[in-house]
Amino acid sequence: MDRDLQRIYRIKCYCEDILEAVEYLGRDYNEYLSNKHYANSISLSLLQIGEHFGSVTEEFKDAHRKDVPWVAIRGMRNRLAHSYDDMDKKYIWESAVTDIPMILAFCERVLTTEAM
Repeated sequence: MDRDLQRIYRIKCYCEDILEAVEYLGRDYNEYLSNKHYANSISLSLLQIGEHFGSVTEEFKDAHRKDVPWVAIRGMRNRLAHSYDDMDKKYIWESAVTDIPMILAFCERVLTTEAM
């Protein structure tokens, strides 16, 4: 498996971790806010997703420019890494429950079509 696909596989795993946490701990924003372990696990996984997306090649990004909001993902990574305590937790929560299923679908599609 080439380097880009390895990164996409890791992103897929982090997406699954987030969705498993949401399923296990509940799709409840107030629970997310009151449980620091829940919030931290989601935030760390989002940070790692941003790290891995940031390390795919420019060729891969160009090939999937319309499929992935590269700039937004990298921006989220930077905010999580540098200003986590100042972030609006609602923004992190919305990313977890809205954006992650779409990113997971992208990863699964890429791994199915490009890994062959």
